[in-house]
Amino acid sequence: MDPIKNIKHEADFKNTEDGAYFMSEDIYYRFFENLQDMICISTPDDRILDVNPACVNMLGYDSKEDLLSIDNLQYLYHSVANMDKWKELMQKHGSVKDFEATLVKKSGELIAAHVTSSRIINQYGNIIYTSVIRDITKNIRGQTNIHKKNVDLIDSISNLKKTQPKLIQQEKLASIGQLAAGIAHELNNPIGFISSNFTSLKLYINIIKKYIKQFEKIASSIHSKENFTVSEIVDKIDKYKKEQKLDYIFEDIGDLVSESMEGIHRITGIVRNLRNFSRIDVDSEIEQYDINEAINSTLIVARNEIKYVADIKKDFSQTPPVQCIGGEINQVFLNIIVNAAQALKAQNRSSKGLIKIKTYKDNEFVYCEITDNGPGIPANIIHRIFDPFFTTKEAGKGTGLGLNISYDIIVHKHKGDLLVKSKEGMGTKFIIKIPIESRIEKTN
Repeated sequence: MDPIKNIKHEADFKNTEDGAYFMSEDIYYRFFENLQDMICISTPDDRILDVNPACVNMLGYDSKEDLLSIDNLQYLYHSVANMDKWKELMQKHGSVKDFEATLVKKSGELIAAHVTSSRIINQYGNIIYTSVIRDITKNIRGQTNIHKKNVDLIDSISNLKKTQPKLIQQEKLASIGQLAAGIAHELNNPIGFISSNFTSLKLYINIIKKYIKQFEKIASSIHSKENFTVSEIVDKIDKYKKEQKLDYIFEDIGDLVSESMEGIHRITGIVRNLRNFSRIDVDSEIEQYDINEAINSTLIVARNEIKYVADIKKDFSQTPPVQCIGGEINQVFLNIIVNAAQALKAQNRSSKGLIKIKTYKDNEFVYCEITDNGPGIPANIIHRIFDPFFTTKEAGKGTGLGLNISYDIIVHKHKGDLLVKSKEGMGTKFIIKIPIESRIEKTN
C-alpha cells in the first residue's frame, strides 16, 4: 500500500467520531500500560483500584492480581504516618507534587519515591486518587537512608502533633496536681465554717422546737380550761425566751444561713474552675472567650499559691470576646501566674511581692500583661525559657514544659504572640497577644 495513501487514510479515520474515541481510549490505555513510572489508582478509604505494570514490577509482585490482593494502600507505605500525611494533603488541596515517601517492596526492601497525585471524580460521581510514583532510589544512591530518615522525621513531627493535645492535658493536670494542697486548703476553709454553722443550726432548731412546745402546752391548757392567767402564760414564755437567748438565736440564724450559702458558692466556684481547667479538650472547640473572666477564674484556682507571697493588682479594660480554645488559654494564664508566684516565693522576702495583670485591645488583638517584681531572668538564659524541658527550678518542682507548651498554644496554634521582658533583680513581664478573630488552622 502506498505510504502516503496510508497516512491519509489514518488521518481521515482520526477525524471521524469513532476514530477520535478510539484514539483517546487507545492513547490513555497505552500511556497507562507503558509509562515507566508507577501508576496507582486508589480511593479515599485506601482501597487500591488499579496499578500499571511498572508498579507491579518495581514493587516486586508476581502479577497485578497479586498486588491488588493486598487491598489496602497502607501496606505499600513504610509507615502509616507517612501515608496519613499524604492523605491529609490530598484532602486539603486535592493534589500533591513530589511528595516524599518510602515504599515497601513485597520482599521488604525499601524504595525512596516521589509521589504526584490528583483527586478526580469519575463518571459515577465517585472520588478517586490517581498517583504517579517515581522511584528515586537510584538517583539518590547512597542517600537512601537519609531519605528514609527525612521521611521518618516528618512522621515523627506528625506524631508529635497528634500527641500534643495529650501532652498539654498532662501538663495541665500536673499543674493542678502541684496546686492540689492549696486547692484542698481553699475548699477546707468554707467546708469548715459550713460544718460549724450547721452544728449551731442543729442546736438552735432543738431550742426553737422546745419553744414551740411551750406554746403548744399553753394552748392545750387553755383548751382544757386549766386555771391560767394571761400574765402567767406570758411570764413562762419570757422566762424560756431569756434563758435560751432566743432573740440572739433568731438574729444569728440569718447570719449562719448567709455565711453557709457564701461558703457553698465559694466551693462551687472552685470546683467549676477546676473542671474548666482539667477538662480534656478532645475536640479543641473554638469558643467565644472572655479574657478578664478567664483570668479571674485562674486566680481562684491558684489563690492559695499566690495569697501568702504576692498581692494581685488588676487593671482590666473592656475587651471583646476572642475566638479561641478556652481551656488551652486558661493553661497559659495558670502557667505564667504560678511561675510568677513561685519566683517571688523563692526570694524568701520579708514582705509580699506584687503581680500586676493588665488587659487591653487594639483592632486585631486582645493583650494580657502579667508583671511581677521578682528576681527577674538572667540575660544568659532568657532566650531558652521557651525551650522544652528547660527549667531553673529544683528537681521535682517543675517539668520544664509549662512555658514551652504555652508558647506553642499562643504562637503556633492561635497565631498570636508570647513575649517576655526581664531584667535580673527587677522582675519579669510576659505579654500574651491573642487574635480576636480565630486564626486556628482547621484540619480535616
